[in-house]
Amino acid sequence: MDSFEINKIVGAVLLALLVLFGTKTMSNIMFKADKPEKPGYVVEVAETPDHGADKAAGAPQAAGAPQQVTFANLLAKASADKGKGVAKKCAACHTFNKGGANKIGPNLYGILGQKLGASGSFAYSAAIKAKGGTWDYEALNQFLAKPKAYIKGTKMAFAGVKKDAQRADLVLYIREQGDNKPPLPKAKAAMAPKTPAAMPAPKKPAAMAPEKPAETAPEKHASTAPEKPAAMAPADVEPIGARLANGDAERGKIISAKCAMCHTLDKGGKNKIGPNLYGVVGRHVAMMPDFEYSDAVKANWGKWTFEQLDCFITKPKECIPGTRMPFPGLPDPAARADLLVFLRTLSDSPVPLPTP
Repeated sequence: MDSFEINKIVGAVLLALLVLFGTKTMSNIMFKADKPEKPGYVVEVAETPDHGADKAAGAPQAAGAPQQVTFANLLAKASADKGKGVAKKCAACHTFNKGGANKIGPNLYGILGQKLGASGSFAYSAAIKAKGGTWDYEALNQFLAKPKAYIKGTKMAFAGVKKDAQRADLVLYIREQGDNKPPLPKAKAAMAPKTPAAMPAPKKPAAMAPEKPAETAPEKHASTAPEKPAAMAPADVEPIGARLANGDAERGKIISAKCAMCHTLDKGGKNKIGPNLYGVVGRHVAMMPDFEYSDAVKANWGKWTFEQLDCFITKPKECIPGTRMPFPGLPDPAARADLLVFLRTLSDSPVPLPTP
């Protein structure tokens, strides 16, 4: 190999090194990263107000403290168009048009300003009839926030509208659905919460040496096997008799559509994933011919009383641990009462309702 070839090889190597280190140097210049003084990340948290010298001196609160907003103020800023969107949550159970039919719930045209429990031919629950009063702005606001908290015992299955602004939009939309539109309440100036009086700084207690607790031998407890809880009806707002008295078989028929995937309801119907439910109220547990019940259900002797069915429909796997029933349950007491009243009708000799 002559010197010319050697020079080419050496030149190629030097060029490659020059490109490599040149690229690295240029990268460091273009993408320089400053090293932090302290490694890690700073997490910003809200400062806790000091109960020391500032408060002892009666320092005033910072301006901009949260202010209390009334429902009248919210209505003044509400939008009926937005309320129409919120009202879609109600459309499954109510109609809003003039002369509209009652569904699971009553028609809501002209409901604002109307007396409670006085909408045409709709069968209201005893709780709403007993409540009395008028559907004014504040009553609608509280009812829509938490129906079962405002009127205990209502059959209204809706959980409520949590956001204040959305309730105001919905109430304003409901106001538009009526011939007589009651005047909106006057908005009041928002009141800032009262500033509590400044408290003196707490005195620092004298340091004391902690006492050493006397050593005691651990107390031995006799090991006992946990008892299997008996299936009991859930603790509801009203006892089962009172809820069944207010139950509606027509609403229960609609709710029973949830059962149709696993059960048949007609007389002589076939067993599916679950047994046929015709005549289930009052029937002995695990006694449907040709159906293979789980061992847990077989061990739960007795009859399907209203109380036992109410417990099972609430949370099947808690009422009878080990059941193969895949249904998660029906938590609403009024909906369960409607379903039980409907199931009672599926019989040649319906079982008498319990005394309210």
